[in-house]
Amino acid sequence: MMKKILCAFIIAATIIPLYAAVDWGSKGFQTVAHGEEDDIVLQKGAMRFLVINQSVATDADAAAIEKMNAIFSSWQFIKIRSLKYVISSSSIDVFIIPRSFEYNGASYMDNAVAGLQLSYTGETLRYSFRIRRGELFLKISGAYIEEEVLCKKIEEAVKDPQSFIQRRDADFLLTKIERIEEKIDSLIGEDLKLDQRLKEEITVLKAADVKHDETDQQITQKLNRTTDVSNKTRTVVVAYANNHLFYGANPIPQEKISKILQMRKNNPSLTIDELMKKFEEAEYKVTKKEVEIVLQAYTNEFKEK
Repeated sequence: MMKKILCAFIIAATIIPLYAAVDWGSKGFQTVAHGEEDDIVLQKGAMRFLVINQSVATDADAAAIEKMNAIFSSWQFIKIRSLKYVISSSSIDVFIIPRSFEYNGASYMDNAVAGLQLSYTGETLRYSFRIRRGELFLKISGAYIEEEVLCKKIEEAVKDPQSFIQRRDADFLLTKIERIEEKIDSLIGEDLKLDQRLKEEITVLKAADVKHDETDQQITQKLNRTTDVSNKTRTVVVAYANNHLFYGANPIPQEKISKILQMRKNNPSLTIDELMKKFEEAEYKVTKKEVEIVLQAYTNEFKEK
């Protein structure tokens, strides 16, 4: 009998710490109230919120909640009325009811009728919820980057729902990409014609009966002029692809273009995915699409199929 009791005690002592609730007070959270069952109302700074299933929370969950609180408290356009975290073994679901939501002089409170829903999983915060536009309920989803990016997406959906839906339709996007690639091919073709014309003019100059110094000067002038036009053509390619695919995204900065080309030069045999890992290791922020566009325009390197 004593052995059974001892075994039960050892098992309980082993299991209980795994599910012991976080000591919120030691982490700077103030307990405001205990809700029904496993709920608790906490506050830190000006942010008050409800935690569901708080007994299964880990220290990592507490750190994640603190991180999200800092994000939400910094919002300028969406002011929060209520905030709720639901903790599970794999994620933290976040439910937000706005008190006010104004962006670019317009209110979106009537559109965000069900509030906002986000989910924190593996160090990544994502959002997925629907907004109302007339009789339509449009899905807003993606990785959270910053408040203004989220607000701009909602603004776009409300102002032009048909275009918003089209841009997220796979067939529509594939058609758009094909048109962009055709345009890029045309621009690159013009670039190659300029290069060929330069070679022909250099050949004529070398064959002409002129002074050597004058020939070199003319060659240099034509080379600089053609190189300038060639670079402008490539800039047009990059801007066209970036703007038409992302609908008004900012052109890729020249500094970023140079960085991508240098990374390719230093790593000529790597795939684009392997190049992206190199950028991550260097802590340089660039998207895969930007890399593909620049390499296609400047090196005629097409994305991997």
